[in-house]
Amino acid sequence: MLLRSSRLRGAAADTSMHSRGERFENQTHHKAQPDPLYDKAHPKKHAKSYRPADFTYDAVAGTFICPAGKPL
Repeated sequence: MLLRSSRLRGAAADTSMHSRGERFENQTHHKAQPDPLYDKAHPKKHAKSYRPADFTYDAVAGTFICPAGKPL
């Protein structure tokens, strides 16, 4: 009633108000970009030490060979 009596122009906000507004017609390019914080997956961590599968066994010498090529 206050708007009607003072002859002010007003609008009630709703969920699709911005989609109808003149000022927001060219704002769709902001929605097209992916959210940089959306991907919450952690990067795969590499092992800090060698695993037994990384070593090869030398049956002739009876030793293991490390990934660097040195006998143990």
